[in-house]
Amino acid sequence: MVTTPSFSWLHLSDLHFGPYDNPSSIFQNLVSRRLIEDAVHQQGKLGKPFDALILTGDISSRGTDFEQATDFLNELKQSLGNN
Repeated sequence: MVTTPSFSWLHLSDLHFGPYDNPSSIFQNLVSRRLIEDAVHQQGKLGKPFDALILTGDISSRGTDFEQATDFLNELKQSLGNN
């Protein structure tokens, strides 16, 4: 018998987003897309929404560029159905 955990979370760490004009932003976009796809897949396997998102480590490479991180987190939230 498979049981559903009483509490579940998604933990992401050290995303290191940089400015959109950064040459590595194309790679960052691919990794971001894959993280979202995997989170949706894992939530589907879980059979219920995550109870929490835990975000640790460095969000920004410079400590000042948070626009890309904000866009990513909004898209993640929307993809997981947490409007």
